[in-house]
Formats: sequence, C-alpha cells, structure tokens
Amino acid sequence: LGITDDLQHRIGVPVVNPVTAALKMAELLVSINLTHSKRAYPFPPKQEFFS
Repeated sequence: LGITDDLQHRIGVPVVNPVTAALKMAELLVSINLTHSKRAYPFPPKQEFFS
C-alpha cells in the first residue's frame, strides 16, 4: 500500500500496516498447519438424537 510507504518516508520511522501484518500472520499459521489444542478444546461427546 502506498500510504504506508509515504508515511514511512515522511516521518523517517518504520511503519507496520496492521492489516498486512495480520494477514501475513494468518498465512503463517495456515502454512505450518497450526490447529487449536485438542486437550484444551476437545470434541464434544456424541449425543443420541433418536432412541
């Protein structure tokens, strides 16, 4: 995005675009196949709907 580059050149400080950073973080987590903890968040027990 041009806004980040323009701002960075004007103030002379590195600027991180939060939307881009969040998207890259999500891409990283998907690429390493990271999932939630099976111990902390187990599957719910199966329920019988019809007896």
